[in-house]
Amino acid sequence: MHSSSGKSSQQNPSDSNALISVLMPLEFHRDQAIIAIRKWRQEQTLPGSAFELILVASHDANAADMDEIRHVLAPQDRLIQTAAKHDIAQVAEAARHARADLLFFTESHVWPTPTVLKQCLDVFKRHPEWAGFSCRTHASAPNRLARSEARMYEADIQHGMTESSWRKILDQCFATRREAYEEAAGFDLGFGHFSEWLLAARYHKLGLSIGYVPEIELVHHYIGQWPELRDFTEDFVDGEALWLACGGPRQEPMIEVPLEWSSRGERRKDLARHILQIAWHQKRWKLRPRLNGGDMMQVLRRHWVAALLGDRLDTVRARATLLWRHVALILARAFASDAQLDRAFREAIAALVHKRRLDASSDVEKVAADGSLWTPDELDAGRAAGIYAAEVYDGVAFRWSSNVASVELKLPAGEHLVQVRTLAHILMKPVETLFYLNGQMVPIEAATAADGTFVLKVARDSENRATLGWVCEHQQAPNDSRILGLPVTRICRA
Repeated sequence: MHSSSGKSSQQNPSDSNALISVLMPLEFHRDQAIIAIRKWRQEQTLPGSAFELILVASHDANAADMDEIRHVLAPQDRLIQTAAKHDIAQVAEAARHARADLLFFTESHVWPTPTVLKQCLDVFKRHPEWAGFSCRTHASAPNRLARSEARMYEADIQHGMTESSWRKILDQCFATRREAYEEAAGFDLGFGHFSEWLLAARYHKLGLSIGYVPEIELVHHYIGQWPELRDFTEDFVDGEALWLACGGPRQEPMIEVPLEWSSRGERRKDLARHILQIAWHQKRWKLRPRLNGGDMMQVLRRHWVAALLGDRLDTVRARATLLWRHVALILARAFASDAQLDRAFREAIAALVHKRRLDASSDVEKVAADGSLWTPDELDAGRAAGIYAAEVYDGVAFRWSSNVASVELKLPAGEHLVQVRTLAHILMKPVETLFYLNGQMVPIEAATAADGTFVLKVARDSENRATLGWVCEHQQAPNDSRILGLPVTRICRA
């Protein structure tokens, strides 16, 4: 349920002749909402009848503030109150109520300069090929931390606008054609602040052109308070983790997958222990392919911590690092130069992101949706250890394993023929490989050198988790320091 009002409660929404709708969530206003609304409604050089303000607040918003806002609004404007308390959910709600064909997304702590809307209409006329464009903000920063915050975010924004191939949407000052926004499915409120990146990726995937018009300027008010910075950053990372868990990289591959997510299988205690178990079995019984002393040291260095502690050491380190970086930030704010404060600020945010990604990645476990037992897909990265980052060869996705690796499989009880498909016939010389299931050797039913496929006969007497591992002769490619094993493209039932 929601309520809405402008100065005229009798206004029929279809009566609006606005050329552009300004959409503003009011949740995180930083005490700037009234200032921003007055500047939009009273200082724009564009005639007031040519635009509408669509404002969205929660039902819990201060009643006196809402009354003050209503007195500023024009008859075509709307103040909508909903149960939504997140600013992304609120701005998505505003877009649903907008009546113009052009939309301008902004925030309630961002002040427009007087010519913003007139300049926007001019740009849309000059660039009919653009689906939308982002403007530029400069900072209002009342304290040292706010100024440091502004410098970091403005540098990141500049990178997105001028260097990134797809990160062109800045939700604090983004103008778009309604048709393009709806084609891209709009801001997805389920992903929190990460939805800004997600919307930009979807525009890019659809081939919609987004411009950058730095001469259209607004003022962004930075508050410089660590609790708010922490909440925003954690919300962004939580949205990123949800996108990853839902298979986002399949739909928006231009968004880089963070290392904390792609390496999460390396932190699993059960997979690391299986690797040590089969490596020791291979070494003890002098089975071929042979593991020499150097090979065993490589395996131990890579997996002994995870085998003993799982992800606990990484988690403890991340928490300790964040605590120290926060203390360093407090000290830098009090005593250091601006350059030192900027560095401490960036390091504190990086530590916060790292810790939150570790926390989020350990909570999610998914299975590939295409019927395979394991794929190079990011969804399956958490079910393998001893595996390197995904690569592509001639259009085929694969992951190099190390010479000792383990993968979790979900196999019911019974007998199965399992195919381990690789690019071994293309990318490597013939090598011996020995497979294990839950620590027991598995015979190779067939091996096809022509297409790099190993067929294994697997007998299961329970529904418990199955861990497939393998040991093979290690290889090293030119200019590549990794110990390489099998280039795996898929593990599936035959």
